[in-house]
Amino acid sequence: MDLSVLNGRGAIVTGGGSGISLAFVKLLFQAGCNVLIADLRLHSEAEEFINSIGSRSDLATKGSDGTRIAFHKTNVTVWKELENLFDVYKSEFGGVPYIVCCGAGLYEPTTKGWWDEKDDDDTYLLFRVNVFHPMKLCRIALRKWLGANAEGIICFISSTSAQKASIVTPLYQPSKHAISCFTRSMAPLQDLCGVRSCAVAPGLTASPMLFGSAATLKLFDPEKDTERLATPQAVAEGLMAVAMDREHYPPGTVLEVTGPNGRRVVNMLNDPGPAANTFLTGKTVGLQDVKAWIEKERAGSIS
Repeated sequence: MDLSVLNGRGAIVTGGGSGISLAFVKLLFQAGCNVLIADLRLHSEAEEFINSIGSRSDLATKGSDGTRIAFHKTNVTVWKELENLFDVYKSEFGGVPYIVCCGAGLYEPTTKGWWDEKDDDDTYLLFRVNVFHPMKLCRIALRKWLGANAEGIICFISSTSAQKASIVTPLYQPSKHAISCFTRSMAPLQDLCGVRSCAVAPGLTASPMLFGSAATLKLFDPEKDTERLATPQAVAEGLMAVAMDREHYPPGTVLEVTGPNGRRVVNMLNDPGPAANTFLTGKTVGLQDVKAWIEKERAGSIS
């Protein structure tokens, strides 16, 4: 896998302020790739990383080799803000990015979910972030690449949840089904116009998505689940591999990455499915919440 082609090029990474996407930002930067992070905020780990790599202005940080990282506050559910990312990128780095990574995502039950029904809008927030944002950003990126007569790579983050189902997280699971399917659907773009689609499908990962709230922590059993964890670094390395290693991964590949060191290509048909170590054992606790919702509605205490 030759990463030298990234030197001097650029990327846009949504959700790059934390977790897997931040780990991917670090790998891109180490390869000499300029990066525009699009997120609502920078996690403390991201701030520490940016402060450690060189001189910093209000918007951008420059490493010793001239490679730069810029941050632009972005709400990925607002399509005008997704469009604007390419203007910000052009202003900061010039031209169009070589890689666009749709990394921003939400987990249930850390956000408004199916059971609590607290969404005030016409669509679920989780779908707007996990499904609509990557699909729209891909469309915008394709238009920009075609307009510049340039090749590009569009990266997605799916999940082993794409091959599973859960009544505890009934929005998250189908959102990742959608991403795996969309990644494969975009595979013909490689031959049509030189745009490569790919995705990584992590299992349990030691990231803020899992450990960032009490709602998800109660689904995590430290005694049983800790040894199952992948690191954000390992998942990001898998994402880099599926994006850049064209010899082993054709366009449309969904690469599963699980802890501690597991990788495998997820087949569209007749796939054996993810291993047992990709399941949160604590979801039985979440099932109690589901039962409580059912009993409340049966009793008429929820309108």
